[in-house]
Amino acid sequence: MNVNFVQEHRQRMQQHISEHIAPVDQIYHDLSADLQPIDIYHIKPTQTRPFHTLITAGMSDHPMNLPLGVQAPQHLELMVTLPQEWEVNENAFRQSQWYWPIAQLKFIARFPKQYKTWLGWGHTLPNGDPSEPFADNTKMSGMMIVPSLHVPQSFYQLPLESDKTVHYFALVPLYDEEMTLKLEQGIDPLLDGFHLYGATDLIDITRPNIGASI
Repeated sequence: MNVNFVQEHRQRMQQHISEHIAPVDQIYHDLSADLQPIDIYHIKPTQTRPFHTLITAGMSDHPMNLPLGVQAPQHLELMVTLPQEWEVNENAFRQSQWYWPIAQLKFIARFPKQYKTWLGWGHTLPNGDPSEPFADNTKMSGMMIVPSLHVPQSFYQLPLESDKTVHYFALVPLYDEEMTLKLEQGIDPLLDGFHLYGATDLIDITRPNIGASI
């Protein structure tokens, strides 16, 4: 993609975040020369929004390869919502217990281009094969892609060009049993369980394992 277009799109993404959520406090620039650049926009907790919001910029630079006949967005960006006590800074990023949500943002944002595939609403990705917990502070071992409940619906889409609209989705960490439930019975029983326990896309490493209770 043309460098000028990339810069213009980044500016419009940051403006979109500011208009619909809050101003961006910090940008973690990706300096990986041999990988698809994925920057992270960070909105810090406030009294009215007592959680961290981290949003990718770069996944949507490349359209995803949709299978023939599939009607789905080709341009995605991803986000995670973290509790306000979560350590989000350069020093904390050296520790896996704090860094794993950001690591997953970058890994999954690069996944479609790297593997010439696509991702969309309701897709799940295990952490390895067989899947392993993301870090020592959690038994969660997979991610699900769904709309965020912690941003207004007006944020979900950003038209950039006549043929390019960026769609924003959240990553929600899952336990092994929850991924199995979703694969065997579909996403509805899992979402019903989330609703029953009041769980959202706000990452809570202490929440009940819905797949083990259904």
